[in-house]
Amino acid sequence: FMKLSIFNLLLIQLFSSQIAGAGTAVSCVSKGSVQILSESIPLCFLRESRALVSVSCVSNSKCGALDLLNKAHTQKPAIRSQGQNPASIACAKAGGVVEIGVFPSRDESTFCRAADGTRIEAAALTQKK
Repeated sequence: FMKLSIFNLLLIQLFSSQIAGAGTAVSCVSKGSVQILSESIPLCFLRESRALVSVSCVSNSKCGALDLLNKAHTQKPAIRSQGQNPASIACAKAGGVVEIGVFPSRDESTFCRAADGTRIEAAALTQKK
């Protein structure tokens, strides 16, 4: 039996949550935030689907970002045309809106916004299940 300090318990609560998506609970690990336009979006990494999503998925019983992921995985892979990003094509085909996010490190990444406002890193849409 291991005793945990209040600090450790708070860290566990902060960095590990349960999220309902695709009918099962998956663990979510906090991964900072990304700036999209003038909005700061807190993010978490879903180990099971290897996807970076907005933390707002944690409080929703249904997460549009995960629906986009599931939809993208059932579609034919995007065919690259005229230099377009395959992840951006997959986002649009799944019904999402492509957005560019900037991390505090100034690195940029493409995100896909679902109709409910939740977001997923677009690269996850092109990864094999």
